[in-house]
Amino acid sequence: MKVSKGGYQIGDWIVHGNYGVGQIISEDTKTLGDRTREYFCVKTAQSEYWLPVNHTDVDHVRPVSSKYMIRKALGV
Repeated sequence: MKVSKGGYQIGDWIVHGNYGVGQIISEDTKTLGDRTREYFCVKTAQSEYWLPVNHTDVDHVRPVSSKYMIRKALGV
């Protein structure tokens, strides 16, 4: 698997503040207007969206918590 900027890679599960839980299924280069950028394609239960690779460190995107962390939080 290819590790990309932001520490995410294809196959990782992430949580987006607007789109919810999704899995990174691919990485692609897209040109919009005169700007070319790299994007992750993220698949959720309801849709797919494109997340700029260099914007994965923002507050509204994070990795899915591990089962261990969820159990720990529920135990508090």
